[in-house]
Amino acid sequence: MTDWKKYFNSTILSRGRQYYHEGRVKRLTHRDHEWFAAVKGSRSYNVIAQIGEDGDIEDMECSCLYAYNGQNCKHMAALLYAVEADQKENDVQTELELAQQRMDKEDKVIFKKLAAQTEYNYFDLNMAAQKLELSRSIWEKAKRLAEQKQIVLDDIQTGYLGWYGDSKLILHAEGRYLTKGNDGYAVQVLCSKDRVEQALCYVRGCRGSYTAPGEGYRAYSYGNVCVHEAALMYLMEDYLIAHRPGDATDLRGKQILGVYQQRYVKNSSNTSVSDKQTLYLEPRFECLSGGLAVSFKVGTGKMYVIKDLTEFVGQMERGDTVAFGKTTRINFAGCRLEETSEKYYAFIKRQIKEQQQRMRRNRTRSYYSMEEEIKGNIDLSGTDLDQIYSLIRDRKPECSKWTSQGRKKVYLECADGVPKMTMTVSRLADAGNQFDGIHVSCKINEVMEGTEAVYFLEDHREKIVLCRTEREAIEGLLPLYNMSNDSGEIQFNIGRKHLADFYYRFLPEFKKYGSVKGAESRDILQYLPPEAKFAFYLDADEENLTCEIKAVYGENTVDVTCRGGFGRGFS
Repeated sequence: MTDWKKYFNSTILSRGRQYYHEGRVKRLTHRDHEWFAAVKGSRSYNVIAQIGEDGDIEDMECSCLYAYNGQNCKHMAALLYAVEADQKENDVQTELELAQQRMDKEDKVIFKKLAAQTEYNYFDLNMAAQKLELSRSIWEKAKRLAEQKQIVLDDIQTGYLGWYGDSKLILHAEGRYLTKGNDGYAVQVLCSKDRVEQALCYVRGCRGSYTAPGEGYRAYSYGNVCVHEAALMYLMEDYLIAHRPGDATDLRGKQILGVYQQRYVKNSSNTSVSDKQTLYLEPRFECLSGGLAVSFKVGTGKMYVIKDLTEFVGQMERGDTVAFGKTTRINFAGCRLEETSEKYYAFIKRQIKEQQQRMRRNRTRSYYSMEEEIKGNIDLSGTDLDQIYSLIRDRKPECSKWTSQGRKKVYLECADGVPKMTMTVSRLADAGNQFDGIHVSCKINEVMEGTEAVYFLEDHREKIVLCRTEREAIEGLLPLYNMSNDSGEIQFNIGRKHLADFYYRFLPEFKKYGSVKGAESRDILQYLPPEAKFAFYLDADEENLTCEIKAVYGENTVDVTCRGGFGRGFS
């Protein structure tokens, strides 16, 4: 680490060093660039430090009152002393120690039947067992309980649990510890790919309970896995060998495949005043993050920025005389709007009216609302986008965008187009380089949804192009738009068991709209099964019509006709 001591005064630094040497820093651990510990003072305080790749301290947090008031406390200093010592210790680790660790790891294989399997299995129960750090005697006792059938497996399911943050696939096992005189005590174990997330035991006198570490202040595990929960894991081993459930498809990937599978089924089924001054209004646009806003200028010759559109509409309706700049005064009662400007004014007036109605409605219903009167800008969305696009379609109004040098004036041009989309497919493997599936990363133009069409912006240095595309033209990508983040990015995993769905259902649809990289990699395609196709054969005699259905899978043909289930046939 770099010189972190400069962030503390001498007194705090001295107290932190004393805390460290007294062994008050407990359960020191780290994940990526975050370090966590519990530091014992008058009570136990949770402390977090974020350390950048260059060794600089990026952020620190502590649950003590001193840190709550915005100060760097002695508990933070104690943590950083412990981190510094830990890093120095790791730097001098010898090759002999690393070799010993490898030998210890080989000795920690608990589920040997599972380790001997050569077929793909997503859940790594051995890695999960190693992370629990249970003694060998507990595992041996747990194995005896399973072999003597004192533990039974009642149910096991897979599913996604959102409260794990990244919606990982969970294997949920439920069983019972059997004793005389009752139906047994409930035992549960929930595992993700390579760790036990939670374990619960209701055996009388045991009450084993365990929760895996999470994020932030939940960075520590709670409780311990008991012998009954470990015994249930031995029964889970047999289930994994027999059924090999799950793969690396995450919840987002599952949702996307579900949408496109439904679309595939649907598409498959469909195959088969003359003296008045002329007053002008000019729009001026501003590119925002993922959107567009419009403001206006007004004038009879020289144009002036309207700073308050709500006030402007009131002045126009009353026919006020208003000062612009230092010397110009415009009498709105003596002006008539130019034809296009009249349409702009109708647009502004409608926006003001709708905003005021929303504010009035919220006040009537006693809702707390952040709604305010429209001032200089109108953020465009929905019907507003459709209307403003039709007004400026053949014009090139002023537009501004933000660059590294600040605001830059360009012009806005309208065009028809289709959003640009790219996809990158890469190999997904576990720590042992076992192929788990693919990681998919998509980049999609940020779009603004109108009522009649979809819009997006393209930056061409000296101009901004506002592109319009019919909703039907990108209908196949709307599910991706709905799931993408504010930057138009979306990432998800597809496990090897779902590769066929991805390649034969989703990918052909995406290729209509964008480019794909990495999907043809041999490291991936070798695991892709051939696409299943179906052939139907009809035959008829005097009274009956019969049908045979055959599935063609690569070079193999399988008869999948259900015989005898529909009576003699149908006519």
